[in-house]
Amino acid sequence: MTAREVVVEMLRGGASDRAISRETGISRDIIARTRCDLGIDPLPDNGRAGSTPEELFAQRTEDAGEGHVRWTGWHTGHGTPAVRWRGRLLTAYRIAFALQHGRLPDGRVAPTCGESWCVAPGHVQDQTQRAQYAAIFG
Repeated sequence: MTAREVVVEMLRGGASDRAISRETGISRDIIARTRCDLGIDPLPDNGRAGSTPEELFAQRTEDAGEGHVRWTGWHTGHGTPAVRWRGRLLTAYRIAFALQHGRLPDGRVAPTCGESWCVAPGHVQDQTQRAQYAAIFG
């Protein structure tokens, strides 16, 4: 992946110019020009794309019909939908789980609706829930 492709991916994922520069070593001037070329507005609130993971989730999802939700933001190199918040990498699945259940998930979170791309809060389960389901239904 070229440096420009990395910058484009991070910009589309909602990263600030400062965060991209810090992570890649690319000058903020070049990143700002790339942002302008792509028609992506500078981030509000001094470079923060949202003040909470929930806001970031809402900004980067769209209704996909039939109760499914599609992630429109950045994906990791492994294809996992994710966002950076306060220097941490959070997967969209973990944010969706917390939105639905009001608690942090235990272990890995995965969609259970049969669509690997779906991040609908009601369609994801954590490791504990999957184990309980397996114990009950086999």
